[in-house]
Amino acid sequence: GNPGWGSWTGPGVNKFKTHASEITLRAKVAEEQKKASDKRSDSKLPNVIINQKRQKQSAILKLKEAPFPFTSKEQYNRAMRQPLGPDWNTPLSTQDLTRPKVLFQAGAIIE
Repeated sequence: GNPGWGSWTGPGVNKFKTHASEITLRAKVAEEQKKASDKRSDSKLPNVIINQKRQKQSAILKLKEAPFPFTSKEQYNRAMRQPLGPDWNTPLSTQDLTRPKVLFQAGAIIE
């Protein structure tokens, strides 16, 4: 091989020897990591890491039940999947989607 590669300590110096206790400790740690990784939901998925922690910030934003006009969570989720902005819809359909259901002129008496 090339001079210097693999022999940085020089001639006549013994290589570092690992102690038996360190070898058993490494084996024990590897075994514990394997057991812990088998419990994870992403253990069988290559190149995937699923965050197991509960995120308190997002839990605050999660709805406990569907808001008023909706009768089920599925109905609410279906409505939320449809984007409303002008970036995704034509100007006429954006106007129709964002128009209020009931229109009154300013100053009109509502009974």
